[in-house]
Amino acid sequence: MILSTHFITGTAVASCTDSPLLVVVLPLVLHFILDMIPHWEYVNDTSELKNRIPSIAIDALAGPIAILAVLLLVFGVNYGMIIWLFVGGTISVIPDGLSLLHVLLPKNKLLKQIFAFHETIHNKKMLVRKIGFPLQIAIDLLAIILIILPKA
Repeated sequence: MILSTHFITGTAVASCTDSPLLVVVLPLVLHFILDMIPHWEYVNDTSELKNRIPSIAIDALAGPIAILAVLLLVFGVNYGMIIWLFVGGTISVIPDGLSLLHVLLPKNKLLKQIFAFHETIHNKKMLVRKIGFPLQIAIDLLAIILIILPKA
């Protein structure tokens, strides 16, 4: 999954809990669950990272900007909510951030183990963009609906 989808789904998880423990654990678990689903990515191999920096930067900003826009439009300025949801979103992208760190620091044993786990979990079947990108947009929209829905 792309970074923005991980961020947006992490914020949706955060919107459903008041628990600091769950806002840390659930977005991480969801990250790996989403990575188990066949999907499209703009980077298929770590050797492509240097050539994809503009795409990665846009993607990394797209999720937070989309969530901030939704929150401001639906809930107005609510700093507590914004921070809480951004914690969930940020935690949800940590596995990909650690994978990037592994590429930059390949000799680090802990990062190597985390990367190996991430790669083991990650689905090897990549969808073509015309199917995979709309699938992720649909996941993003479902997550945004979950954020907007009233909580019991």
